[in-house]
Amino acid sequence: MRQFLLALGDHFTRTKLGPAFRTLGRKVDQLGVSVSQVSYVEKYVRSLRNIPTETSIPDLGRANFVAPNTTVIGDVKLGQNSSIWYGAILRGDASLIEIGDDTVIQDLVTVKRNNGEGPVRIGRGVTIGPNSYIGGAVLEDYSYVGMGSFVGDGCVVESYAVLAAGANLAPGSCVPSGQIWAGSPAKYLRDVSAEERDSLREYHDEMKSLAAIHAEETEKSFEQVFHDDFMKERSYTMSWSETLSEKLDSLGYSDHPIDQPDVERARGWEYSAMYERHITELYSPKSWRPFKEDASVFPEDWKIYGEDMESYDRAKKIFDQPPKHMDEDPSPAVRRDESPWARRF
Repeated sequence: MRQFLLALGDHFTRTKLGPAFRTLGRKVDQLGVSVSQVSYVEKYVRSLRNIPTETSIPDLGRANFVAPNTTVIGDVKLGQNSSIWYGAILRGDASLIEIGDDTVIQDLVTVKRNNGEGPVRIGRGVTIGPNSYIGGAVLEDYSYVGMGSFVGDGCVVESYAVLAAGANLAPGSCVPSGQIWAGSPAKYLRDVSAEERDSLREYHDEMKSLAAIHAEETEKSFEQVFHDDFMKERSYTMSWSETLSEKLDSLGYSDHPIDQPDVERARGWEYSAMYERHITELYSPKSWRPFKEDASVFPEDWKIYGEDMESYDRAKKIFDQPPKHMDEDPSPAVRRDESPWARRF
């Protein structure tokens, strides 16, 4: 009886229950496919460098460069010609972050207030090194924060003060103007020299110029990027006449015909310019002039050249001699007796 019931249940499962669940699954799958055609799918990742909050929106309109992967949230005001580099995070959702003109905030810098109230103020011409943390502090004009530094809440870094790389400035501390602080916790090290101040200013100007280059490249549209890739691919297979034609077009000589002498002249210009660079670079081992008259260049090749010239001179002497006539020969050739085989042919 038990075996009969088990066999009956197995038969019912295979013939009735299994096909019913299979049909139900197929119907659910068809329903899901039909619903997916009208559902909304997010195809693009939202940009994080301008995230508004309920009460404020970042003000980045006058910036020189804001990296594409920067995170800027809330009440952040960026001054003219300032730059925020790759991976930096500025969180203005808790308090105002005010940044002056010509300020450079480098890679992976985090700016946010943890405790208390009040804005985070970063003055004019400030440089913040990579991977630094700035809390609810005040960085006055032309101050410098080295890479990997920590500036706690309530700190003040006065004008022309320098916080060395890796320094940990305890909350509520103040770095006086013209001093260098270093260590963990950060303490007075020495005063900033005039040479160091000039060097920091030059570095700041270099970062501003570099920011303009990065802004030009990262703000290109899809069409511009596609065009640049196309022109890069085309330059590998472009002939000399096409290259010269485009160069003349850029100079305003598009109506001038392009012929072979122009192409050869362009090749000569490039050849001369290439070797002129080698000549001017004193440290380069290729500081030689490409003239055949210079016997000090390539001594092995010059030796082979000399041997060839000697062989040529010997051959020339032989061919320059007048030919000898048969009657002048003191021992003319005597004809041998012809053999039968020779007579036959």
